[in-house]
Amino acid sequence: MINQVVHQKDRHHQFGTTNINVDYVLFKQEDIADDIKDAERAHKEKNDRVWQCLHCRDTVEEKRPMTLADVKSHLSGRYAEARLESRWR
Repeated sequence: MINQVVHQKDRHHQFGTTNINVDYVLFKQEDIADDIKDAERAHKEKNDRVWQCLHCRDTVEEKRPMTLADVKSHLSGRYAEARLESRWR
């Protein structure tokens, strides 16, 4: 919703105006089509950097938050190798 307000201010109102009226529509979840919800969920999953590796947290190896795909890649690469090594000992 913040992006909508910023868009309204930047694109539809003159700079220097102290009285900015912003118009927006707030939809209830049940009023939004399922395909739109699915697209939004997929977009967030692909782009939101909110995931971290639990094994690396609070260590010198801790990484910044990543996308879900990045953390999956990190886990499958780094810890899959460690699992295989432990099986052969």
